[in-house]
Order: sequence, then structure tokens, then C-alpha cells
Amino acid sequence: MQDSVRETAGTGHRFEPLPKSNWPIRVFVEAKSGAIMRGELTLH
Repeated sequence: MQDSVRETAGTGHRFEPLPKSNWPIRVFVEAKSGAIMRGELTLH
């Protein structure tokens, strides 16, 4: 699961280890921001 998180953070975002109950929110926010910056928004 962490591997996919780092892949999503291809823009250079750093992800701190988070409890499983919290990481999806962080991943969504960070990945969405990174995707918008790259013009590759895939999260709806």
C-alpha cells in the first residue's frame, strides 16, 4: 500500500507514516493536488 502511495506522489510530495484510518484522506488531498499540477487528475 505504501508503494502505491509513493507512486501517486510522483510530484515529489513526502508522505509521513499515518494510521490506516487517516492515510486515505491525506493521499486523496496530496494526490489530487499533484495530479492537478501535472494535469493528470484521475481522482474524482
